[in-house]
Formats: sequence, structure tokens, C-alpha cells
Amino acid sequence: MKQITDEELRKAINDPANQDMIRRVCSYYTKTLSQEALKACGDAAIWRCLQSHRDDMGQKFTSSLYRFIHWECLREINESKSPYVELPDEIGVSHEDPVQAIILQECLEILPEEARQIVVARYIENRTLADIGEIHHYSKQGIQNILARSLKAMQEAVKAG
Repeated sequence: MKQITDEELRKAINDPANQDMIRRVCSYYTKTLSQEALKACGDAAIWRCLQSHRDDMGQKFTSSLYRFIHWECLREINESKSPYVELPDEIGVSHEDPVQAIILQECLEILPEEARQIVVARYIENRTLADIGEIHHYSKQGIQNILARSLKAMQEAVKAG
């Protein structure tokens, strides 16, 4: 890794192309991370990119920066302990891909609070239908219906997004 001077860092941070790339990539994470966290991710990504990017490898700096910004945002999400949602395959998104897991997390936000709690209880906490029904005062069939409607709404959001 190369040593980076303050002047090199300042120049890279102020470069309009780099700022545009940071804005574009961070726009994917605005519902998941605060503006302060997104700024920190962009700054850290520029720093790491400056340290490891090699012009002789034939890739533009902004292309490398794109990857580093995503990695920094995902690292920040992981450190903030935001749970990745693992839902059934019917949703149509691979929950092994961290970016798609974030999409699923954002899909949860479209659900009403109680439906979101039920989906989380079932698919993250692995609770039984009976257990969830007892907590939320529904029958097992009622919980199953809420889950089906919630998964359908999330599936439609993924298709639309």
C-alpha cells in the first residue's frame, strides 16, 4: 500500500468525478445509513482507493472507487449490527449477496410495523407460527396470512425496484 499525503487526499476528495461517484453509490444506502455515516464511508473509500488503486492495471480511479464505496457502506451496515434479512427464495433475491440483503431490508420498511415484526420473528428469529400468534394475538392461520401478504408486497417491491 502506498503512503498518501494530505494534499493527495484533499485533491481526491474535492475531485468532482469522485464526488459524483460517492453521491451515486451512497444513494443506494440512504434508507439504511445516516448522512454522517455515508460521508464517512465516502471519505474512507477514497482513502482506501488512493492506497491501493494502480493506474497500470487499466482501470479508472472512479471504477475502483465505486467498489470501495460499496464495501465501506456494507462494512458500516455490518458494524451497526443491522440484521440482514433471510427470507424465502420466493422473494426472488439472493440473500447471500449483501447488496441484495440490503434491498430486502429496505423492503421490510414498506410493511406496516406489526407485519414487519411478524416477518422478522418468523424469518430472522425463527419463531413458530404458534409462538408469533400468541405474541400478536392471532391464530396460526392469521399469522400465515399476514406473512403471505407481506412476502407478496416485498416481492412486488423487489420487482418494481
